[in-house]
Amino acid sequence: TTFLWVKPALQSFVESCMEETANPSVYLLAAQGGVIYPDEDSKILLTDYGMINYAWMNGLNGLSREKMEKDLAEYLETYIDFCLGDFETFTKQGIEVKPDYEKIKAEFKIGENSINIMLNFPMLVRLPDEDILSIESFSAKLNSNLGGMISAVEALNAPDIEPSDLVNLSFQPVIFPYDESTTIYSLTEGNKEIPISLMFAVRNDFPKNEAPKLQHIPDQTFRVGYKWETVLFADDPNNDILIFSSDSNLFPIEEDGKISVAMNTKGKFTVTFTVQDGKGGEDSQKVDIIVLDIEE
Repeated sequence: TTFLWVKPALQSFVESCMEETANPSVYLLAAQGGVIYPDEDSKILLTDYGMINYAWMNGLNGLSREKMEKDLAEYLETYIDFCLGDFETFTKQGIEVKPDYEKIKAEFKIGENSINIMLNFPMLVRLPDEDILSIESFSAKLNSNLGGMISAVEALNAPDIEPSDLVNLSFQPVIFPYDESTTIYSLTEGNKEIPISLMFAVRNDFPKNEAPKLQHIPDQTFRVGYKWETVLFADDPNNDILIFSSDSNLFPIEEDGKISVAMNTKGKFTVTFTVQDGKGGEDSQKVDIIVLDIEE
C-alpha cells in the first residue's frame, strides 16, 4: 500500500512528457503548412528558410488532417524518450520502469480549439517490494487553434484568394509573393504569448486567362500627305505576349502595335483594331479616321 502513489505519478509524468514533446511539433507542423514528414518532395515548396506545404497546387488540395495527425503521432513516438529519459525520478526510489518502445502507438485528433492525444505505451513497473505494475494507456490535451486555422484555410477560394478574404479572418494574415505562379500565405494567432503561425503555399501554373484590354484610341482627322505614327497599347492581366492587327489594308498595324501610315487617300474610314493574347482572349475598337484634302 505504500506504493499506491506510483501508478498515478508515472501516469502524470508520461502525460506531461506527451504535452512537452507534442507542443513544439504543432508549431513545426504549422510553420511547414501541415506536414512534418512530406510524402513527396514535389508537393512541398523548398525555400531558403525551410519547406512549406502546398495547400493548393494546380487544382489539387494539399491539406489533410489525417496526414497532420499521422505526422504529429510519428513525431511523438520518435522523440518522447528525450523527455522520459531513464525515468530517473522513479529509479532513485528503487522503482524500475521498463517501457516497451517497440509497441508505442500514438493517436492525435485535431479539433478546432484543442488537440487530443492518446498514447498506447506498455510499461512494466517493478516496485521495491517486488510487486509488478503494468500501465499502457495515457492521454493528454493541448489547447491549440490549429484546427480552426486549418478550417479557415480550407474555406478560402484557392487559388483566387483576395486580400479581403484574409482580412475577414480572426487570424493575422501576411502575403508573400514567391514567384509568377506561387504565393506564400501566413496566418498567425492574435493575443497569444507564443502564437502559432500557419504557413502555406498556393501554386497555380495555369491561371484563368483574362482577355487583354485595348487602351482608348480616339477618332483621328488628317490631311493628305500627313504620316500617322503612333503605338497602340493594351493591358493584359496575365502578362501574355500580345498581337495587334487591323481590318484595313489602308491602315495596317504591326504585330507589336506600331502604326506608321502615309495619308494618300481622301475620305472617311472606319477601321477596327484588334489585340489578341494567343489564348482566345481579344479586344477590339472601331476608330473613325477622316482624311481631308490639303486645301480643306
